[in-house]
Amino acid sequence: MKRFHILIAIAAALGGARLSAQDFSDNFDAYATGNLCTQSTWVEWCGSFDVCGEVSTEQAHSGSNSLKLVGNVGGGGGLGDDTVHTFDVAGGQWTFTAWTYCPSDMVGAGFIILLNTYPLDNCPGGNNWSLQVWLDGDLSTVHADFTGEQLPLIRDRWVEFRAEIDLDNDVVDYYYDGVQFVFGKSWIDGISGGGQPTIQALDLYAGEPTFFGSSGHYIDDVSLVEAGADVCPDGAAVKAKYKDDGNPGADTVAVTLTNHVPNTEYVVQIRDGNNVVAERTITTKSTGKGKRNFTDLPCGPAYKAFNVTCDLNKKVKGDCL
Repeated sequence: MKRFHILIAIAAALGGARLSAQDFSDNFDAYATGNLCTQSTWVEWCGSFDVCGEVSTEQAHSGSNSLKLVGNVGGGGGLGDDTVHTFDVAGGQWTFTAWTYCPSDMVGAGFIILLNTYPLDNCPGGNNWSLQVWLDGDLSTVHADFTGEQLPLIRDRWVEFRAEIDLDNDVVDYYYDGVQFVFGKSWIDGISGGGQPTIQALDLYAGEPTFFGSSGHYIDDVSLVEAGADVCPDGAAVKAKYKDDGNPGADTVAVTLTNHVPNTEYVVQIRDGNNVVAERTITTKSTGKGKRNFTDLPCGPAYKAFNVTCDLNKKVKGDCL
């Protein structure tokens, strides 16, 4: 996860370059519950039908919706959910993120798959896989095909899966819950072998009734963001204000980041003059928004927040409570 030092200060205007036109993020909150593919740019796996995952309110990492994937009930032709988003990315460094939720009673497996080749005129025959990770409810592991690196599967809470992809140098690293478990794997030869330095598709797959079909798991806040994208995109904003926490002996400052780089961890400071009163981190969601309360602060009527990266500066709103 990219990490940028920002001293929270709120400002009226921002400079900086826009994010790459290829950047993608989806938190599924713009859709109604039900079939995702009929209301979005997501599609079913080529050559299949009735295999799209469903927008669900049963669990959510951010907002109210996530994507639910089931593989043990069978869709068209008895197939499990197999939901795809296509890309047109060639070269560069990229961060892929998906938040995962595996219930305590989940059996079967979910799969996170990235393909370097997904030709619509020759699919699946011309497909080439670079990354395939199992969320294995039967073995209670998260493991990589086909080299077998693994970590324990975490259940009943949202967990980040992240891949740092360097297409120029043919390297990809995998992370689960912030822990790296695959180091320097080839992107071109990652799974199928003989691929190319491109990203053409994400496949969120739930197995089949006859092949490790998932009893149900959830994905949220999916993003593919070019590494090194400007951390101060046009329209980014920071807000900070005093919040009544019912504690007369200390103050709480509520900080909100909006329109920032998605799925990025920022280091935030509250200052009294030149003195740093508190430092925390805020991680933005796929929407580019992040929130955190700075609690147990002494009363500081002159508190300011400073975003050094974006050269922003404004006094915290309100009064000590």
